[in-house]
Amino acid sequence: LQRDRAEASNAQVNARRLGTLLREGVASRDETDRAQTQATALAASVTADEAAVEHARLALQYCYIHAPFRGRIGQLLVHEGNLVKENDTVLAVVNQIRPVQVAFSVPQHELPAIRRRLAVAELPVAAFLGDATTPVATGRLDFVNNTVDTTTGTVLLKARFENADEALWPGQFVRVTLTIDTLRDVVTVPEPAVLVGQDGSYVFVIGSNDTVESRPVRPGIAAGGIEVIEDGLAAGDRVVTDGQIRLAPGSHVVVKDGAA
Repeated sequence: LQRDRAEASNAQVNARRLGTLLREGVASRDETDRAQTQATALAASVTADEAAVEHARLALQYCYIHAPFRGRIGQLLVHEGNLVKENDTVLAVVNQIRPVQVAFSVPQHELPAIRRRLAVAELPVAAFLGDATTPVATGRLDFVNNTVDTTTGTVLLKARFENADEALWPGQFVRVTLTIDTLRDVVTVPEPAVLVGQDGSYVFVIGSNDTVESRPVRPGIAAGGIEVIEDGLAAGDRVVTDGQIRLAPGSHVVVKDGAA
């Protein structure tokens, strides 16, 4: 290409020179036409060379396979000298590491609350390894499936984790917690304190003279051994958490010393 460009440039200069000499009556028409034809032919050669160079550059790109995302390549499935077929042979598997998605399912009755909160704010998700109480990574809810699994009654969700430290690995099993909302200034009791009778849920409340009374309550959500009481108790009320089977309204109790 560079050679033909140089020759084409020289041919154009020669054609212009002969054109000037022809107008002055010094050069012949035949000689001028030959110079013009040569300049045109060499210009066409430059165009063909440029196309050939572009084709070679494109062919060189086809010598490499680029993944559509940044990831980590796994075990090589073919090696130098192996026979491969187009659209048939798998060369290697690439998994995206940063970011990663964690897939999990929730009961379908949780879906309305999740969609309602997701419409106004991002929902945080924490991932835990094994029985650890400290999350190994935190992310956000990124996907809600458009159907309920009819066999399990659950909805598939996916959370996106930036995973900058690669704490999460493709194919790994983790526990996740999805925070839908944070309840503030609510009354909570240990779950064993709430009993279920014929008239609904109730607790035994300890009065000032260490006697108990049965009080109906309206429990809310429960998590981690703690249950929210939406109605029926006030902050500071004392409730019985053990031995309720032996109690009746008016029974006298002894409060054991121990952790609150």
